[in-house]
Order: sequence, then structure tokens, then C-alpha cells
Amino acid sequence: MKKIVISLLSLLVLITLGGCQSKFDPTTALKDSRETLNDFLVTYEDEEQVSEQYNKESLEKFFIDYNKDIFTENFKENILPQKLENLKFDSEKDFRNIGKQLLFLSVSSNKEGIFWNEVELADDEVDSEKEAVTYYVRSKARSFSSRYVEMIKENGKWKINNILDI
Repeated sequence: MKKIVISLLSLLVLITLGGCQSKFDPTTALKDSRETLNDFLVTYEDEEQVSEQYNKESLEKFFIDYNKDIFTENFKENILPQKLENLKFDSEKDFRNIGKQLLFLSVSSNKEGIFWNEVELADDEVDSEKEAVTYYVRSKARSFSSRYVEMIKENGKWKINNILDI
């Protein structure tokens, strides 16, 4: 009888603790994801050179090596390759296109490399069902488009999961 009571109590404790861990709190999600995104967005100064060359390898290094902790595995494995395919790697032709694909980066027709494009958070939306927070992000430079940045929690940390068209 003692074993049954101990087993039932253990089961009750496990159920209670399991239920507490899986709760998605929209207020906390918004606060924590915004803090993570803002920390990333101030990593570089506006128009700071983030890479000396404008090519696929440099962009992959930027996202996969230098900033790996801010992007989800899904972004690095599925989203980034698609976005890189949409670039021609010709700075004159991609002046506007890189901003459409990778919102916070830019290129210049008169300077070599990849540069930081300063952006600001304009609006947000929490999706409790998907456990995601999506931010409307716009460039401070009027020549660049605005985009949505979707964030999810991966391995206990908020990360960018996608950059979406409006």
C-alpha cells in the first residue's frame, strides 16, 4: 500500500511540474523576445561594414558563424539558403534586393562589402498558438522596405526564425 501511495504522489508531482513548464506566457514572450531582438539590432552601428566582400560565403559566415546564437536552425538550414538564392551578388543590381531579403544588411555601388542597415521595431504581434512573436521592422533609411521578423524560442532562447515579406 505504501508503494502505491508513493507512486501516486510521484505521478501527481510530475504532472504538476510538467504542466508548469509548458505554459506560454504572451507577456513574458513579448518582453524577452523584444529584448533579444533589440540586443541584436544594436550589435553594429548604422552603415558599419560587417564584411569586406559581398558574396554568398561572407553572408553565410555572418549568419551561421558570427551570429549563430540569434538565428534558429530552421532559419540557417531552410530560410537563409532561399534568401541567398534570390541575390545576384552584384552590388549595383542588389542595392535594394538585399534589404528585401535580409532586412538589416545593405550593399553600396561605390564601396566594397556588406554594411549594417539600422532598423527599428514598429509593431508586434504574439501568436500563442504557434508560441511565436512577430515584429514589424522598418529600416530607418527610407529606400529600404519594411519586413516582419518572426521569433520563436529554441533551446530556451529567443531567436529569429524568419524574415517575412509584408
